[in-house]
Amino acid sequence: MSTKEKILRLINNDVFYKAPPEFFTCGSTDPIYPDNKVPQHHANYYRLYHALADHYQPRRIMEIGVRLGYGIGSLTLGCSTPPDYVEGWDNECYIQASLNKARKNIETLNPPPKSLTLRKLDSQKEEKLLASFDLVSIDGDHTYSGAKHDIEIVAPYCKVMLVDDYHPKNHPGVFRATNEFLAANEGIIKEHFSVTADDFTGQSIKGTYVIEFK
Repeated sequence: MSTKEKILRLINNDVFYKAPPEFFTCGSTDPIYPDNKVPQHHANYYRLYHALADHYQPRRIMEIGVRLGYGIGSLTLGCSTPPDYVEGWDNECYIQASLNKARKNIETLNPPPKSLTLRKLDSQKEEKLLASFDLVSIDGDHTYSGAKHDIEIVAPYCKVMLVDDYHPKNHPGVFRATNEFLAANEGIIKEHFSVTADDFTGQSIKGTYVIEFK
């Protein structure tokens, strides 16, 4: 059985059972889900990220593009024991003061990460990560140059890299940057695969690319 097949078998609704009732709506103050309902295509991402953490069991997790903490929270909940360290970057251009909300949100998890650091940073202005991680999720700048930059600064510092919104039509910049990285770095990549709508029996998901390094 391939790694992708193993991960897909781990996808379930556990992330929604484990999270506090208002975690994915930020206490109804979230402008993304103002009606307190998580759309199916977003829910599939959280199920997938929970399954990815369930499979890889990362002790150190990072995300570029934290927003309100739903993705990084799903990864945290997928770990069998609380991760030792979780770090997130966001420039808060998407939601004002989102990091404060994300911190409060993540701290409601039971149990939360052992250590949490959220930084207001623009990844496009950074030349490298500040530490090494077991798993890093990239959900930042979706332009070609932005995605390319994030992928290049993350790759040397992680064992597993997740590239969010890997889709040729919806996010061609992310799609192109990811494919170019794969073609240019075959020697350092152990395994790679995409998870798309087809893997959710037709339910909407833009796509996530998983890259595991040697």
